[in-house]
Amino acid sequence: MQTRKPLELRQGDVIRLSPLRLDEPADVLTGHVSHVQEVSVAGPAALVTVEELMWPILIPSETDVILWNGEFV
Repeated sequence: MQTRKPLELRQGDVIRLSPLRLDEPADVLTGHVSHVQEVSVAGPAALVTVEELMWPILIPSETDVILWNGEFV
């Protein structure tokens, strides 16, 4: 399993994320990164846009994001 910090993500990376909001389904999201922007909200973070989501997600900069090299479903 390969991981990368949020600010190291590049366009086209396929990542796996657990739900980050209570109203999201409990299954793990697999999606394509389309944009990463550095922001500061109570500490450094990355605002990551994933093609399969309708809103960007905020990921603290020290979080390990799993790169998904399996088959995309």
